[in-house]
Amino acid sequence: MAAQSVSNSRDQRQIASLRSAREQLEELVKEKQAMVASLENKLKTLERDIAARDGAVAGLVNNLRQLESQLDQKVMELQETTASRDATVRDQASVQEQL
Repeated sequence: MAAQSVSNSRDQRQIASLRSAREQLEELVKEKQAMVASLENKLKTLERDIAARDGAVAGLVNNLRQLESQLDQKVMELQETTASRDATVRDQASVQEQL
């Protein structure tokens, strides 16, 4: 009877120890799940930030191309004006030579 009582007591301690270990494992699983959820949220936030920045960069590139086109147009206009002015100066010089 005493041996069986000792065995039952040992079994109960093992059961209590196993229950405690199981509770600790369940708590760790909950913590890890919360950590994964938090990391997933951070990842989604970063993905949205990247998409927004990509959009902003695309907008800036588009603006830069428009400015480049406008600058090219202004350069062409300036070249035309300079050529016209040079032609006028040559014409005036030619007229003065004839006088």
